[in-house]
Amino acid sequence: MRYVFGVLGGVLFLVGCGIQMPVTEGLVFSSSDPYGQKHEEILPFIRYGGAVTVVSAMPMHSALEEAAVGEHGSEQSPYLSQDFMRNVVNPGFGFSFGNGRRVAVAFSPGLILTGMHMDATVRTIEKVFATVNYRLAVENGGELIIQRPILEKAGGGLSVGAFFRTQPMQFVEKEGQWSGGEPTFNVQWYGLRLMGQSPDLSGSKINVRGFINAGYTRKYRTPLMAVGVTIAFD
Repeated sequence: MRYVFGVLGGVLFLVGCGIQMPVTEGLVFSSSDPYGQKHEEILPFIRYGGAVTVVSAMPMHSALEEAAVGEHGSEQSPYLSQDFMRNVVNPGFGFSFGNGRRVAVAFSPGLILTGMHMDATVRTIEKVFATVNYRLAVENGGELIIQRPILEKAGGGLSVGAFFRTQPMQFVEKEGQWSGGEPTFNVQWYGLRLMGQSPDLSGSKINVRGFINAGYTRKYRTPLMAVGVTIAFD
């Protein structure tokens, strides 16, 4: 039994409990010709797709660690747990609806109920897209993204926008230690977002998608960054 729990703990440590890249974000490039016409339809105006988050992480957090330790940490627990800032190899699947692919919704089951997410993307006005990304857990986290493509080619391109994220956090005793518990506080931060997706030039319907969030938390007056890579199919 200890061996089983040890294996489960190792999986949770590797996968992480952080906020992943939204599965439905590829909708941003769905209007680029011939992408919108090539994908399979299971019913009129309903298409399917999915993505696997290779990694989603927050690599720069030392300034936040120093600013928040007095309120949420201690001399015994001075390090932020990386579990809540990392999400690795998390699969998700979803559907898009509407002529021109105006709405998409997705669910990511995670591994062993770790890293479960739901997200949705909606085309609002012109080519402005809104995405809601929600982490399903006792202590929830989430993200709102508003963006617009500035370059589109064969189902890929670049988009720029803004985001607001509520990030679950927890302090632990050792750097790199698996927390083994629920987060104890949330950090709200916001900023600019750059997202890119490789074009589907070969017709394989597989894309590599990545993002960079560069932002700031007003409460702790520190900069933060998040990066991620996803393999998407549609």
